Amino acid sequence: MWQMKKTLAILKQGPAAWIEWRKKHPDKPDLIEAGLHGADLIKADLRGADLRGADLSESNLRSAYSPMFSASQSSMVAAIRGISCDSV
Repeated sequence: MWQMKKTLAILKQGPAAWIEWRKKHPDKPDLIEAGLHGADLIKADLRGADLRGADLSESNLRSAYSPMFSASQSSMVAAIRGISCDSV
């Protein structure tokens, strides 16, 4: 839990801080059920991140990188929330 809070705090600092942190910490970030509503995640490297249950609604995911998702931003949010893309 403590590690997830620390990771979330870095992510919320913005893209530059996250990119720099990921260079030093290439492990899989724990962002389970993270409250990322409205977060600026432009160019965020989300590879390997555990985003189960994370709230990414209204987050800016432009150019975010995660091989888990290859479709649109709404598809990414839908997949994380576990809902059908047809209902987004």
